[in-house]
Amino acid sequence: MKKKSLYNIKEHRLALCCLLCMLGMSAANASAYSLFDGNFRFDWVASNALFPTAIADPFAASSSLKVLQVKEGTPRYLYKEKSDGSFTKENLYGEGSYTDKNLYLQLKTGVNIGFFRVSLFDNKIQSELTLQGGLNSVFQGFGGADNLGYDGIFFIGANARLFDMVTFRAGLQHYSGHYGDETIENAYDHDDTLLADGSLVDYCRDNDVAIGMSLTPLKPLRLYATASLPKESSWISPHIVVPSWVRKPSSGVLYGYNDYDQSYKDWIMQGGIEYAIPIPTVGSLTLAADMKFYQDGQIEDMFTSSPSYDADNPWETDYTVGGALVFPSGPTGLSARLEVFYHDGRFPLLNFFYQRTRYVSIGFSVAE
Repeated sequence: MKKKSLYNIKEHRLALCCLLCMLGMSAANASAYSLFDGNFRFDWVASNALFPTAIADPFAASSSLKVLQVKEGTPRYLYKEKSDGSFTKENLYGEGSYTDKNLYLQLKTGVNIGFFRVSLFDNKIQSELTLQGGLNSVFQGFGGADNLGYDGIFFIGANARLFDMVTFRAGLQHYSGHYGDETIENAYDHDDTLLADGSLVDYCRDNDVAIGMSLTPLKPLRLYATASLPKESSWISPHIVVPSWVRKPSSGVLYGYNDYDQSYKDWIMQGGIEYAIPIPTVGSLTLAADMKFYQDGQIEDMFTSSPSYDADNPWETDYTVGGALVFPSGPTGLSARLEVFYHDGRFPLLNFFYQRTRYVSIGFSVAE
């Protein structure tokens, strides 16, 4: 795969995500039409999509500012793939530097918007086109507050809700990770041949087929599950996680890097639960738990010249648990939340997917 082509794809998708977000927010007050005593309603734009974001998901499409106190697994290096196919670790800091520092700042901006919503029979059946996406970034809470990187993440597709109880979604899910300029400079300070004989390992999935279901059997309780799978023709990076059956969109030929068994699909699956406890005059306390399952965790010796897949290996898992004090929503339908969560899994930046970490986060967010 040509790196330039991949970077152009990622930049174009990121720009599209930002543009659609701005268009969606500017249209938040668009007109709605209701006919037949409420049995038919059409909304051009709904500021809250039918499929809610997951409160406990570190990559949720919400706008937030959080402080992360890392208990274990601070990012201290990058991986570089050399021209001969081997991998090296590239240090971000000098030996002994910042070893006692563990604070980071996560900043996100996100939207979850419905378009062209049709509601029937007093909202018992609803459907819409939807955009869920945003930008995610993490900064050091020490030194020069350097930016580790930023992610562009979006889902575009359709939602359908039945009887205000079960919601389905289907569409395309995009992930693209980007290193911060200061992070690249820090690594370059320790290796002045950083980009001369290879390239940094980055993370891109463009674009997965994604499905999901959200179930509200009781009003305070919500259960959800999602799954995403690469298309047969798709840009994926790093190449060590590419299934053997995926082809390059530019040429239609197989990537040809890996000979993994056909059972390896590079699935990402997610499930979670939320329970809201009303608090008079304040809002509610929502307790939440989220889990993610990554099939690429079955790949052994990932950062070697000979990675291998074993179907008997366990999938890599993340889990996040905690709660949010949710304040009453305003005219836009968005609510402010004070959140506290514990996370055990991948660091919340896509390009650091190989960094296992444990942290406690506290901060504010705004979402539906």
